[in-house]
Amino acid sequence: LSDNNILVIGLTNDLTSAINLHVPNGTVSGTFTVHRNTSWTSVDITNNTGYNLVFNDVQPLASNGSVPDISVTAGDDTGLSYNFVSDNSNAPFAIRIQNNSGSDITFDGFVNNPGGSLAATNTGGNILGGSGNLFLVNQLSLIANEGSIGSSSSFLNAQMESDNSGGASLSAQAGGDLFLNATLVQNIVAGTDLTGYTIPGGLNITSITTGGSTNLNLGLPTALVNDVDQETGERAITPTPVDGTYNLDTLTAGGDANLNVAGAPIYLYGVLQTGGSANITDTGNGIFDGADGQMVQANDINLSAPNGEIGTGSHPIQIDLTGGSVSASANRDVNLLAPLSNVLVGTIDSAQGD
Repeated sequence: LSDNNILVIGLTNDLTSAINLHVPNGTVSGTFTVHRNTSWTSVDITNNTGYNLVFNDVQPLASNGSVPDISVTAGDDTGLSYNFVSDNSNAPFAIRIQNNSGSDITFDGFVNNPGGSLAATNTGGNILGGSGNLFLVNQLSLIANEGSIGSSSSFLNAQMESDNSGGASLSAQAGGDLFLNATLVQNIVAGTDLTGYTIPGGLNITSITTGGSTNLNLGLPTALVNDVDQETGERAITPTPVDGTYNLDTLTAGGDANLNVAGAPIYLYGVLQTGGSANITDTGNGIFDGADGQMVQANDINLSAPNGEIGTGSHPIQIDLTGGSVSASANRDVNLLAPLSNVLVGTIDSAQGD
């Protein structure tokens, strides 16, 4: 406890353990089983105080695979035997954090939970990120209905790991603003041919709701190539750009929605609705309609795909203006449809298309 903060210095599973049986003048006999698990099943933290909750590193999965030391000191241990079993080796695990006051949750370390989930809920305050914040998870849920998530000076940072089938999932709710960087990643064994490789499943952004502005940056999909340093024996990770997709279901913002996508297409499946401007920039293949119910509804709509296209002839991006204008710029085709309202056009620019 320091300066009105509860400091969670580090929750790290290093699998360091020992069992000591010490009966130097007696007899030890029988058979027992040691349950050796490489991960915790879950981490649950609830803060009912008015103090801020500050996290450094959280790592439920053990980084080493050694078995516990068994030490027996006995006059006679000839009748003793034991064995090791693992109950939850490498199983997905959950980190759940609940703050029940107007204080803040701050992440300022590495939440290393590949394949698992992180759910952080603050009923009265903000969910913030320090300069060292980073999540590595498969599922991320952030809820701060009376506060903001991240800040303009310190975005929250998430590496969203695909689970090889359903991809990764992200949702967020904030009464104020959202500031989040998220990148689709996958752990890959060294030596894998990554030529033309696409991370399966993509990042599925199921729901984002903010009372203020939404500021979401989606990074270049990346393979985290795992190898072992031959000199030190330590695990080494080499980030390598690959292909992937981002899928947005619903987004509702009371203010502007600023969505920037790097090096990958984004598919819009549901309704993106803002009380201000909808600004979407994609530097990958472009901005696409993922479903018939897709709609971008805002006062002003600004779409940019400098290396790709916006919609297709058979699946245009559907828009609904609530008072302003629409502008769109793409390297290839621009395909828009306004089925519900008249459209005031700002600038439409198609460098090499129609």
